[in-house]
Amino acid sequence: MTIRLSWQHIHNEHESGETFVDFPMNIGRAEDNDLVIGTINDGISRLHVHIKMEDGAPVLQDCGSTNGIYVNRVRVYRMPLTDGMTFLMGIYRFQVSMMVQCQKERCQKMVSSCAKTCPWCGQFMADAVTSFAPVGIGDW
Repeated sequence: MTIRLSWQHIHNEHESGETFVDFPMNIGRAEDNDLVIGTINDGISRLHVHIKMEDGAPVLQDCGSTNGIYVNRVRVYRMPLTDGMTFLMGIYRFQVSMMVQCQKERCQKMVSSCAKTCPWCGQFMADAVTSFAPVGIGDW
């Protein structure tokens, strides 16, 4: 399974992006992070968060940032990443998507892990995860 991390500036919808998580991954404003985002004025620390695999599950860890990580308006310091969850880091909203690759030889597109069929080719997704209980979905 692959994790896609999408982000968007909460005041400027054109300042956005996405990446696939390569474990371990550091996110912050310093140039030596795997994902460099924001400035000190955006509430982003030099090393803000660390994403790692722990006991086979992806985990989001605050690295002692000044402004923290928020899920449903509650500050969190460490939590598992789940499909569909959103979190705030400074003035950026992040969304987590668990992805699997379509197994049809001519397609091979990345598809949501919750999809029962590939939206591009209609292939049945045997690896689909149908029991995810998304955490952290809320109105910001």
